Amino acid sequence: LDLGFDYNLLWRVLDRDGDGVLRLEEVAPKAGSALARFWKWARTVYFTCEAAWPHIMEAARPPPSWKSITSLKFSTFLAAIKGMGFDGALEPGVGLSLCQGLDLDGCGIISLSDLRWLDGWKPPEWLVCSPDKEAWLELSKRLLKRYRMPLNAWRQMDMDDSNSTSWVEFEMICEAVKFNGNRGGAWRYLDRDVSGTITMHEWHQESANVLHSFKEFLDKEYGSIKLAFEGIDTDNSGSVTYSELKRACKRRGWTGDVKMIFDCLNIRIVPGIRSLAYKDVAFLETWQPSLHPLLDELSE
Repeated sequence: LDLGFDYNLLWRVLDRDGDGVLRLEEVAPKAGSALARFWKWARTVYFTCEAAWPHIMEAARPPPSWKSITSLKFSTFLAAIKGMGFDGALEPGVGLSLCQGLDLDGCGIISLSDLRWLDGWKPPEWLVCSPDKEAWLELSKRLLKRYRMPLNAWRQMDMDDSNSTSWVEFEMICEAVKFNGNRGGAWRYLDRDVSGTITMHEWHQESANVLHSFKEFLDKEYGSIKLAFEGIDTDNSGSVTYSELKRACKRRGWTGDVKMIFDCLNIRIVPGIRSLAYKDVAFLETWQPSLHPLLDELSE
């Protein structure tokens, strides 16, 4: 079957954590978020989603013409769970996403079997949490204490330099700094679009903007990061000093913040001189832009 597009690229876009397996929250993260909220509410109040069904039918009170006791129309289902205290039903888009995620046949009806299916799913921790700014601030404090700069902490997570990090990678960095607080809440504070990944722009936008501009400048002016480094290293010392980089940027017309490049990368300090080694910027050779815009386009 030839649909006229790159299957490998599509897989890369969908398999956000790169583990070779597609999960519900990767294919449809926003619908997954609505499903996870209902899953958590139903299991908290009624222990299972299936056990919530009799209570939903009782609250729904469908008209006498509706004969089924195991299914409800979207509108009736939403009105019932709203009256039962599911706050997600009050939020724009959440109720519709929930119903569409549950409706297997796409016929506008929710059935008991849909809730049984939902019971078989275990959403990841981040998907059932609400954004927690305080948790993120505490984690950020620990990261800066250990890694000094936001970019250094980012590089510890984004091992493949893809400019996005998965929940598994995020948990690993939490373990590294012994953060046992609300990890899911900290993640959701960063992952505002509930995409299931965090990009460098979401992590620390200022660093991301400067690096993106810097990479574009080096690629355009020199052809590659390696060639740029060799061209800027005028004394062939194997390192680039702040003054060398500043002169090269001024000569070639880059108006970005050279000092910030030094401050946010892994600086090597030698007596009296701040210098940058090629290994400190080599990751920019394969650094890729976020694939989120492409995913949004595919999902429209």
